[in-house]
Amino acid sequence: MRFHLITPSYNQLNYLKRCVASIRDQAIQGCELHHEVIDGASTDGTAEWLKRQGITHISESDQGMYDALNKGINRMGPNVKSQPETIFAWLNADEQYLPGTLQAVADYFATHPQADILCGDALVVDENGNLITYWKSLPLRRVYLHIGTLYNLTCAMFFRAHVFASGTRFNHRLKAVADLVLVDQLLEGGAKSVCLPRYLSTYTYATDNISNQQHAIDERLRYIRTQPAARQIFGHPLSRLCRASERFLRGARRQTFPLTYQLYTNDLDRRAAFQSGYVAGRWPARSFRKGN
Repeated sequence: MRFHLITPSYNQLNYLKRCVASIRDQAIQGCELHHEVIDGASTDGTAEWLKRQGITHISESDQGMYDALNKGINRMGPNVKSQPETIFAWLNADEQYLPGTLQAVADYFATHPQADILCGDALVVDENGNLITYWKSLPLRRVYLHIGTLYNLTCAMFFRAHVFASGTRFNHRLKAVADLVLVDQLLEGGAKSVCLPRYLSTYTYATDNISNQQHAIDERLRYIRTQPAARQIFGHPLSRLCRASERFLRGARRQTFPLTYQLYTNDLDRRAAFQSGYVAGRWPARSFRKGN
């Protein structure tokens, strides 16, 4: 099995160093690991640092994160259909994999050949690594996606490379829902998704996250308004109710505390250990009221 991991980055060197460290310390038996950074011509020394570290990278102007991710998919080569054992994923610069993540993912894909998309759980932390909330994955369902949010965090999602063989790519003109649209297209094309009930990664929540910005909220609303009126009026409330019920029945709002985890902070030679008391299993902000 081979992992092809992409990190899109732009002027996030401090975060990027931690992200890279969280990938480098992954021990995977019998697997090849390829990680490259697609940098949007950063001005904070990112390209120079990547070069010193010997990390495969591109540093050039692009049209945003989703354009960078398309470059990463295309760099897997034209014959992704013949690569059922290649696993593609992206980890943003301010995200990290938790210890043992890639081994757990490799083991799951090896024993579940029918799985095309794997969704794991993630921890949502602040800039210092402190736990804000936990986020457990649900099965990917198109009717849930049509509400307007990709309700599983992409930092804990992994894809068999062959799902991109048909040419499905991110719409880089979109800035907030391109990942949702891509996943919807993959499911429409027959991709099968599964959930791995394990914390795989950390997502850094900050007020300047793209999802919290007004243009992202507006883009989600525009996406919803492209759907049939009957679906908006009747289907979406029912889908939200079903998703909330499924989240409850699967225990996605329950967690045993204290919760311990390890991630990189200022020391890039070793992970820092964290232990958190109770936090609610809810997204920290609801800037988009028709979402989570």
